[in-house]
Amino acid sequence: MQRTRDEARARFVEGTLRDFAATDAKVVVEGNHDVSALRKLNIEAVTVTQLPGLRLGIAPRIFFVSMDVHDGAEKERTAISLISERYPSSIINVTAGKRLQKGVGATSMEEIVGPIAEIRRKANGDRNEINW
Repeated sequence: MQRTRDEARARFVEGTLRDFAATDAKVVVEGNHDVSALRKLNIEAVTVTQLPGLRLGIAPRIFFVSMDVHDGAEKERTAISLISERYPSSIINVTAGKRLQKGVGATSMEEIVGPIAEIRRKANGDRNEINW
């Protein structure tokens, strides 16, 4: 039963990470530590403060805006406003990052790397290899 829960949790996490890494997506986070953490998971992200100067040839189909759970509301509103102005046809998703953070027991994107490694380990039956 526990193994099934671990596998379901791993599928959810990996699905969210795949969405974040999609070529038609852009992830917007609070700060540079969050960008660095996501880079460890092979996901490119930008900070809210980078949005005004961001030059994208083609507008992303979807923006994932993921701020810290406890104190990111103002930056989230700023990101949504900037994205809406510059990329009006893009979708803005503010729930995926929150669900990911909650799903791994984190309150910021920089805290997700360790729990995700543990989830992957458990889903693989404590083996080192990852078979996704």
